Amino acid sequence: MNEFEQSRNLIYRFGDVEVREAEFFITKAGQQVPVEPKVFKVLLHLLRFPGRLVSKDDLIDAVWNGNAVSDSSLTRNIALLRRLLGDDPHAPRYIATVTTVGYRFIYPVEVLEEPGGGLPVSGAQKDGKVNAESTGIPISEAFEPAAAAPQQSAAGGAASLAAAASPRWPISRWWRLAAGGMTIGVLALALWYVQRPRPPLQIASYTKLTHDGHDKQIAGTDGSRIYFTQSSPFVVSQIGVTGGVIVPVAAAAPLGLAQVWDVSPDGANLLISQRETGELAREFWSVRALGGSLHHLGAALDAAFSPDGNSVVYSTREGELRVVRSDGTGARKLAGVGGAARELRWSPDGRLILFSLTGSLWEISLDGSNLHKLLLAWRPSSFKGCGRWTADGRLFLFRSGDSPVRGNQIFVLNERRNLFRHPPAEPYQLTNGPIDWDTPIPSRDGKTIFALGRSYLGELVSLDPQSKQLQPYLKGFSAEFLSFSPNGKWLAYVTFPDGILWRADRDGSNPVQLTEAPLDPLNPQWSPDSSRILFGNLVPSSESATAYVVPAEGGSPPQRILPNEPDNQADPGWSPDGRKVVFASGKPRGQRAEHLSMLDLETGTVTLMPGSEGFRSPRWSRDGRYLLALSYTPPCLRVFDFKTGRWSGLPIEGDVNFPSFSHDGKFIYALDLVEGDRFFFRIPVTGGKIERLFDLKDVNITGRLTFSMSLDPTDAPLLLRETGSSEIYALTLAEK
Repeated sequence: MNEFEQSRNLIYRFGDVEVREAEFFITKAGQQVPVEPKVFKVLLHLLRFPGRLVSKDDLIDAVWNGNAVSDSSLTRNIALLRRLLGDDPHAPRYIATVTTVGYRFIYPVEVLEEPGGGLPVSGAQKDGKVNAESTGIPISEAFEPAAAAPQQSAAGGAASLAAAASPRWPISRWWRLAAGGMTIGVLALALWYVQRPRPPLQIASYTKLTHDGHDKQIAGTDGSRIYFTQSSPFVVSQIGVTGGVIVPVAAAAPLGLAQVWDVSPDGANLLISQRETGELAREFWSVRALGGSLHHLGAALDAAFSPDGNSVVYSTREGELRVVRSDGTGARKLAGVGGAARELRWSPDGRLILFSLTGSLWEISLDGSNLHKLLLAWRPSSFKGCGRWTADGRLFLFRSGDSPVRGNQIFVLNERRNLFRHPPAEPYQLTNGPIDWDTPIPSRDGKTIFALGRSYLGELVSLDPQSKQLQPYLKGFSAEFLSFSPNGKWLAYVTFPDGILWRADRDGSNPVQLTEAPLDPLNPQWSPDSSRILFGNLVPSSESATAYVVPAEGGSPPQRILPNEPDNQADPGWSPDGRKVVFASGKPRGQRAEHLSMLDLETGTVTLMPGSEGFRSPRWSRDGRYLLALSYTPPCLRVFDFKTGRWSGLPIEGDVNFPSFSHDGKFIYALDLVEGDRFFFRIPVTGGKIERLFDLKDVNITGRLTFSMSLDPTDAPLLLRETGSSEIYALTLAEK
């Protein structure tokens, strides 16, 4: 073995990415990026075979060492890899998918070899000796002292020897040149040092502050306490910044079910909304944290305090941003932003307002001008949620991922600068791994991040009609939106949290993958002939949905049913004869402008369902007589009778979710939420008494949309019981 074979380090370069095999790290645009070990191994295996199709089996064998893992594990790692590289699976630059077969790395790859120890070892130098053969010098001359000079002639001997002995330049000049060179080198080094990008931050430690596993949403901190909302029921609570006991906030008790949105900069006041069921825009107040006055501020989707705490910016369901003083006076319209703005945040200098809209980060000046989208070229296909600045305004922390509720990690836009040194031009990733992170909240000193970390996992359960207990269904695997084919042979479902649509035998065996990220399938529905599966796909970039259909046998990618239609197509469902598709259309969710539309698959024409303004979640009965839908205003459950041509309302209070017809078409099953009490119920299609089937108040359920419900072939309700965790963490920041 020679020097070139010792500690070889293969370096792969493509685009602005460099992958160092032996050192196990990746740099992108000159910045080192964190990467999971399995994701790195997947990339490495693809890079070893550039341009070639690598099968899923080969990848699993290479990365998991022959251990039995599901395709969904590989799919997840491919999705993480694409997100790390900024690759779009629909228009791939690096990784192309061959559906159901494998993957191909399509970008040209440059492979370099660097010997261990840094610099290459030349052939002219081995074991501290000179290799004379490589220098071209005779061996005798290379290893022997120089021969004595011939004896000079008497005439010019002294002068010649003097000329030969004296240097051409004075010694002092050599020293001046050397000193000047050293000075220039030192100045160049100093200039490089002060102008180089600031070193990136990293997470030095993770500390779990809560340990109850229940879902939460952090609003802010006053320096000693963290304020957050506990879900099911919605209770405003607090905990110390170092952990401890969770305590309800007594000042929020008069509002009943409530949610906290923000904490004033001085920690004295909270923005709290009243959790009214069925309402998207909620009445909200400025409340003294330690009890006292309540100031009603309006109805909003979200709200945030100004840096001085004297004003509040809030968003409305009409797509407006408004500003009001903290005492409820002086309300004014700031601007129309064309959608449901969320996660509002005021810049530390008070001049700008940032918010999340249609899955992107937006900015507007306080005078209502200069509305524009931020980070256009950075991860263009990813969801970007608005975040928080540190108190000194030097760091902006935010979350980004596959969708608003999946695959989110914490990123930082480093705005630290001085006279010479400038921050990195793009955000860089702080967290990586299986935990999904919610909006990061910096501590008052900027040294810690408080964030909700979610570990998603569920157990599929069914309501046993005899024992009235929830029992594992199909061995309790983590899946939701189950739909059984009309021919009784197959089952369609979406895995959680992967968000992949599968078709399997009715008992769950022989699964076939039908979709992959970034598609986000919801509520798959079988065609009447059991040949196709229709599903809605949530689009984070527009807060709307598109409708897709895919062959049940697999082998072909899903296709949009209206490829040229930009409008919303949520909750699609088949007509009983398979000739039409009904869906909720109109403006994106959150603005109450939805209505029901019918697509004729033979002619391609779309017609509006009469009297369906403000309706959503349509479902067709199997006999074709009835169409049910949900509405935002009571009565919230509506039924259309095709025989009479009329809509009727069923007398149900609360927030109804996931309605379904029984298989005989006589009943409607659904989930209801009334005053924090969640339960299964059913009601006759023609109206009558509600029959409560099971109380879910003390059951933690989860899913892509927080929870879901479907029916098995016996009309037993199915749902996903939460087995993951949702905890508040303190993440300590450190500089490399």
